[in-house]
Amino acid sequence: MKFCWGFVAFASSTWPSCIWAATDAGTSVPNLKSRGMLTMRSMRVANTAGEGSNIYFGPGSEYSIGADSSSNFVVQKASENSPMMLLDSANKLHLTAQQVQALYIDALGGLTVRGVKQWQLVQSEDFSSDGTGWSRHDVSQCGGVHMLGGYCRFSSGEVNKTFAALPSHKQLRIVATYHFIDRWIGEAGYLKLDIGPHDSPVIVWSEQHAQEMSKNGLSICGQKETPEGKFAVSIDISVPHVKDTVQLSFGSTMDDTDPCDESWGVSNIEVYVRS
Repeated sequence: MKFCWGFVAFASSTWPSCIWAATDAGTSVPNLKSRGMLTMRSMRVANTAGEGSNIYFGPGSEYSIGADSSSNFVVQKASENSPMMLLDSANKLHLTAQQVQALYIDALGGLTVRGVKQWQLVQSEDFSSDGTGWSRHDVSQCGGVHMLGGYCRFSSGEVNKTFAALPSHKQLRIVATYHFIDRWIGEAGYLKLDIGPHDSPVIVWSEQHAQEMSKNGLSICGQKETPEGKFAVSIDISVPHVKDTVQLSFGSTMDDTDPCDESWGVSNIEVYVRS
């Protein structure tokens, strides 16, 4: 007896699309062996039993991919009670594996850990090449650090830049490093954000420095005879924020206009948002 078992196409041959197999009377399933690669337009694996609908891979059918009895997409190991990965009907991904490694993840909607939204890094600048977009684009390298400004670059006044096209968010976080160079005499460095009334600038970080308080110090940057008592100070502030732009302004309160006497710079600026 001959019958048509299914429609297939083999990559390595030109077999007819319908394979015929011979069976003895009373045999319910033909003994078919495929060769090459099976290619088909679509296939539905349906099972209403408790184990769901799965396709098993590997020796001993150890790993499977498919849907559980609730129609959630699952990746599971046969010896495990719970799936390694589950994607539910609300498109929420659940991972129960002890370790998950990924070459690349693009989390456009943000990342949540145990119900807590995580900060998203949206812009960063290391000043290894230039200071594009800043009101003053002087860059230098001092003490092994690339910075905006630096020795003989910035003294009195400030520098600013507007970061645009921020994704939708409720909080803003700014991380940076401020550098005090040479003979500071008690002045302050500061950071402003345009978060005041009518987008006016507001000081959100400030720190003072007096170089004369340093004893047996090391000269890291600038004048060799003037040690830096506070060369690198970390800035890490967060504020409520919803606008799609933010202006950062760094500056100092020093009156000295000679940047080769006392100076400052900023490095490693990072802008984060969180919903």
